[in-house]
Amino acid sequence: MARTDEAPGYGALWSNRRFRRFFGAEALGDAGYAVYAIVVPWLAYSTGGGAVAVGAVLAVEFGVYALSFLVGPIIDRVHDLRAVLLVGYPVQAALAALLAVRFAAGGVGLPDLLALVAAISLAWDFTWTASNKIVPVLVDGPLLYRANSLLGAISGGNQLAGYAAGAGLLLVVGTAGGLALYAALNGAAAIVALGVHARTAPAAPRRFLDGLREGFRYFASPAGRPLFALVVAGALEGGVSAAPIVLLPLVVGASLAGSEGGYAALFSAFAFGSIFGSFVLGVAAPRQRLGRVIGIASAAEGLLLLGAVVMGGAFGAALPLWFAVGSTDVAVWLVLTVALQSRVPAALFGRAFTNAYFFRGSARALGAFGIGIVAIGRAPTVTAAIVAAAFVAVGAVAVALGRADDGRRFDPAIAVPTAR
Repeated sequence: MARTDEAPGYGALWSNRRFRRFFGAEALGDAGYAVYAIVVPWLAYSTGGGAVAVGAVLAVEFGVYALSFLVGPIIDRVHDLRAVLLVGYPVQAALAALLAVRFAAGGVGLPDLLALVAAISLAWDFTWTASNKIVPVLVDGPLLYRANSLLGAISGGNQLAGYAAGAGLLLVVGTAGGLALYAALNGAAAIVALGVHARTAPAAPRRFLDGLREGFRYFASPAGRPLFALVVAGALEGGVSAAPIVLLPLVVGASLAGSEGGYAALFSAFAFGSIFGSFVLGVAAPRQRLGRVIGIASAAEGLLLLGAVVMGGAFGAALPLWFAVGSTDVAVWLVLTVALQSRVPAALFGRAFTNAYFFRGSARALGAFGIGIVAIGRAPTVTAAIVAAAFVAVGAVAVALGRADDGRRFDPAIAVPTAR
């Protein structure tokens, strides 16, 4: 007998014209973020602050992302989610252009860089929250894994064209050119977003704090408690998840004499791996024992990261290892995102989703800064060994926490309330 729970293929997803338009806007915006993701850590490292500067910039970026739980109640009140994209993308473009101009005019000090990164990240909170709510509005449940694997290949800096362009611009025209491209891509994303149609029933009017509390209360409900176990596992992994981005510039500085070309090559390998991992997970589409998936991915990433750092500038071994690190790096958040989209009621999604990221984002911000502090005075290999041990420990805890959810097999086709 043929299986009835098999998800449709990518072709069925791509035949959805509304999703294609949304994908186009996301591809441009996230390609821009990919350029930003490769340029800004290098810019921070180049200020002379070394590991502490990189950790501080990432801590500010991820810390502001963690504040997206304050944005969730606002997004849940929005009827036409396209409006959020049409404001958020141009704001990010303007701030990126300002950063490019400041850098070209004589450089950017660390305090100014931190302020502009915070502003860009705040604008991103709105577009990111709206985009994640748009997915289950446009896509039926069985295609959620496929949709998120495609979007995962371009989101969070995993869009190959953006990384390649960012790496190339570092080589050819330097940091200012990368920042200018980031601004241009966000402007283009706003234009394409004009064709996106994503209307949903807004949440009932209520006081801001009441709506905020309602989102947190969901995780205390019988339906939300198993999900919260996965959220906690994702938060623990978030505490070490910034390690590849923090360690990569340090490896280049120690083994490749601070070569921009070496940094671009290793970061691009990490990017290729991220895309590969996104598509593999989209095909595998795990629906049970998600805590185990998170735990195995975490432990594997830590061990692979240690190997990549030990190889240093030996490209023959380092490039495939950084590729492997990237392929595991995407797993935790992609699994958690689909679980939330599949189980959380539409009227609560913005709040529940951003509340979940509050835990992960806070841990990621503190972890990024903490890894930078740990790296002071230590060889990158020693820091990587400490981080790898933390990844493995987090993996074991994630497996244990996931037992609360292991018996639940979620069916996206049934669980997602889709608003048209």
